[in-house]
Amino acid sequence: MNLLSDDQKGGIDTSRLLPAVLFVALAVTAGQLIAKKIFDIPTRRDVLVFFILCCAIPVLKFPRLGIYLLFAFVPFIPLIRRVYYLLYVRPTNDLLLLIPDAIIAFLTLVYFDRLRKREKTFLEDPAVGPLLWIYFVYQLIRCFVANTVSMTDGLHEFKFAALYILCFFFTAHFISSARQVVTCFKIIAFIGFAASLYGIKQLIFGYSTFEILWLDVMREKFVTLFIGGNARPFSIFASPACLADYMLISMTACLCLYLIDKSRARVLYLVTIPFMISALLITSVRSNWTGLLAGIVFWFLMAQRSTVKIKVVLLTIVVIVFMAGSTLLELFTGGTQGFDAFLLQGATSQRKQEKTLTDLLVTDRISAVTNPFEEYSMVSRFSMWQMVARNSIILPQGPIGWGTGSFDAHSYYFSTLYWLGYPGLVLAFIIMIRIFLVGFRIYFDEEERVKRVIIQGCLTMFFMFCVINTTGTHIASHPGDLVFWFCAGVLMVIHRIEGMEKSTVNARIVDAT
Repeated sequence: MNLLSDDQKGGIDTSRLLPAVLFVALAVTAGQLIAKKIFDIPTRRDVLVFFILCCAIPVLKFPRLGIYLLFAFVPFIPLIRRVYYLLYVRPTNDLLLLIPDAIIAFLTLVYFDRLRKREKTFLEDPAVGPLLWIYFVYQLIRCFVANTVSMTDGLHEFKFAALYILCFFFTAHFISSARQVVTCFKIIAFIGFAASLYGIKQLIFGYSTFEILWLDVMREKFVTLFIGGNARPFSIFASPACLADYMLISMTACLCLYLIDKSRARVLYLVTIPFMISALLITSVRSNWTGLLAGIVFWFLMAQRSTVKIKVVLLTIVVIVFMAGSTLLELFTGGTQGFDAFLLQGATSQRKQEKTLTDLLVTDRISAVTNPFEEYSMVSRFSMWQMVARNSIILPQGPIGWGTGSFDAHSYYFSTLYWLGYPGLVLAFIIMIRIFLVGFRIYFDEEERVKRVIIQGCLTMFFMFCVINTTGTHIASHPGDLVFWFCAGVLMVIHRIEGMEKSTVNARIVDAT
């Protein structure tokens, strides 16, 4: 910048000096702030702002990257939040929870911008899209209209229960090849294996310092996290139920990748499954145990269209899974004093008990599956569901529901009935049934092997969540919310998107022009 005056030789133009001084002052001030942020530990707000600044343009430019981030980054947010307990006290509102919301917001902007440009998404069942929008908007309206709880509470529950419905539209609009779906499966499989190992580590060797601090805070706020005074393993996730959900989808993803991959290394996908089964058992989430059995049966029934060789492989896997489960339960229930003694040496067992930790987490919890009417938590849920059924016929508001977020019935279907009434519950069932019908139809129509495996995997995940939602709201928290609607979106477009073979050929073609 030239500060010399044009009419005075050697003079300084004050009108030019002022901007220069302001620039230097701003640079010095900003430099100090930036240096402080570099050398100091960033706050939650700093992490949120940094993430938004780094991801805004890439996600807006390449929306598929946003879908990958939802799979690859969001599972680690609970772990990051717990690490901050070493540095800061627990905030009333944790800004780190806004990171997935920011990704959803970016993807929503891109989606509506493409709709504005009249880009269309062709679904296998054109009616599912409008029905989902009606379901989404209806839940949003019930946050404000005829709601027995405050608008703030309603919107808070809407964020968890309905926001990820948008992932159905993102998947249907932004996923364009089977290879991209396989990439998401690989992310799920890798994180699932790592999470299973970390969960087993928590059982055997105890919790880290930041996790102990978090458990101390949660002891009165998150009562179901503990059984007999012992915390259930939760790995990197927000709760044991989230870990159990991730084990279900990661096992399914590993089976799909094993059938898709043609290399010798594909056996590694099967090697990870016993670790995931072990992690699932120690979470002590019984609805997911039932979901696993239902998923195995469903997977095997879906495979009836497959070749004899694949049938034998799948049957072998089923036998191995049942044998592994029986063996683990035998280890947990008796004749394994050495194994129990080894577990009791872990930091999670701080005092001598009559029952081992595995007895509390697995053996005693099986009673709710074999005889649910003798287990307290199941009996209490039956009482809640009876109350929901009675309130649903109270006139005039009962049949139309009491508003979004008005009551958690520990069942997605009963919660929907209480929130949205019979219209909302019927609409939810219609959407799920139509998605199932489309999935079965395209599975038997599809000829490409890779796509058929993807359809089988997505239908199995979708089915398992439909089963476990009976005794929990599993699609109202990560990973169920993302995976459930992602699988639904894949089933609606997999028949028309590019296959693995075609995308591989196209990747090798070089345009000479």
